[in-house]
Amino acid sequence: MPISTPARNYVEDILDLLKTYETEIANPPAAVLAKGEEIDIDFLKEDLIKILDSMQVGAERAKAIILSLKDFSRLDEAAPHPVDLHACIDSSLLILNSRLKQGIEVVCNYGNIPTVEGYMGLLYQVFVNLLNNALDAVEEKAKMEKTRSKEAKKQSASDSSKQEAPSFSPRIVIATEYLDDDSVVVRISDNGMGIAPESQEKMFETFFTTKPRGVGTGLGLAIGREIIVKKHGGTINFWSEVGRGTEFSIALRIKHEDSMPNPLLKPPIAREYNSLGNENVPTKPEKRGTVKT
Repeated sequence: MPISTPARNYVEDILDLLKTYETEIANPPAAVLAKGEEIDIDFLKEDLIKILDSMQVGAERAKAIILSLKDFSRLDEAAPHPVDLHACIDSSLLILNSRLKQGIEVVCNYGNIPTVEGYMGLLYQVFVNLLNNALDAVEEKAKMEKTRSKEAKKQSASDSSKQEAPSFSPRIVIATEYLDDDSVVVRISDNGMGIAPESQEKMFETFFTTKPRGVGTGLGLAIGREIIVKKHGGTINFWSEVGRGTEFSIALRIKHEDSMPNPLLKPPIAREYNSLGNENVPTKPEKRGTVKT
């Protein structure tokens, strides 16, 4: 529903005045008719309202992004506060909205979990980094599949006018649930390139990156590990298979305890089914890259 603003009110008053003129003056002068036709008055009246609606949507989106960035920048919090993980993830997605417009499906399967005690700005940093990595992975696979499809068409003797259905649909799945009575887990999955086995043991090492030279710093996961393990006493681990995708799991305690990780908080265990690929498709037992605490 459009929000009443001075600008909108002024425009609507002018349009009402114009409508009154059209009603009261049945036969306007030829010059007025000519001008109305020149500027396409009917289109102008309709489009002007649409422009106002677009400006309102843009302003509301800008406001939401600013609020998200404000929360994201809260890296110097002295003490943990209740954090709504769903709002934190939604705001992270909003910050990355420009990348999500490129045909990437994002599915949020949120469970009924409580707020957790933590540092909101630092958790934003972790989620944005993991989502960025997931976007990089699906975009890279999409480019590879597109190139492969073009090459296959060139080699094919079939009718070139036939349009083949896309062989790859980029997808990111975000799920939250209780891990146990005292902790929750956030899973971020993608159906991108996957991580080579020889790289998995190094994923949390400082400066290690699987991205091309000059693209990644190799700091994102290392910093994320410090935030989850040292600042929140949680765990972060992953499962990955080349050609199928990657899933990162973050376990967080509902009640925060300073400094040391909780030795009783185990990483999310391997599941018979994960959120990658088709639903209800059995997978091999997951070998996760668990961060040791």
